[in-house]
Amino acid sequence: MPEKNNVTIVPIRPVDHRHQGLIDDGVLSRLDYDLAAGAARLKNLDIEDVLIDEFQVKPAALGKSLAAFFGVPYEPFDPNRPPPPPGLRLPRAYVEEHEWLAIEETQEGLVILATDPERVRTSRVVNNVFPKHKPVFRVTTRREFRKTVDQFYGDGVGSISDLLSSLDEEGMEETGAAADEVELSADNELVKLVNKIIIDAYNMGASDIHIEP
Repeated sequence: MPEKNNVTIVPIRPVDHRHQGLIDDGVLSRLDYDLAAGAARLKNLDIEDVLIDEFQVKPAALGKSLAAFFGVPYEPFDPNRPPPPPGLRLPRAYVEEHEWLAIEETQEGLVILATDPERVRTSRVVNNVFPKHKPVFRVTTRREFRKTVDQFYGDGVGSISDLLSSLDEEGMEETGAAADEVELSADNELVKLVNKIIIDAYNMGASDIHIEP
């Protein structure tokens, strides 16, 4: 970093508009934001993780800023939230790649949790995947989204029943590009399922694997 007369010069970086609320609300200064952005770039980290871990920004403060930018309510992580029914459950690989998932059905509509609800809304993928539901969007931080995914799908490979559940697409009527995306992710889940069966059989000392329809 360049220095002049023993004064450190911090290059000015544009503020991500999603985080402008943090500065407007006085949660952190513009200088702190620039430092966080620089650290995230240097360490190849998500700036939200840097803001939380190194600058002690609370997820709720981040969520408030995101909600103001996207114009939808902030949904914090709820450790007691029950997993969605099988008909609303998408393959984990798809959820992690596109960063949205259905979390519950309410009188208001089908609640869609996303890190970028505007991108999901304009793609109309939710309407294609769940044509019989009215989507209601909620925004959350990337960290809380990852925690929700782990909560619904479990850490790592998970059990065979979990993998079978993630393959269950009963009640879903995907069409067009959305169907292709979900089908590709379902193929990835099928590979995980086969691997899990083989690993469990090996650990049990089985000599054969028989699969009946």
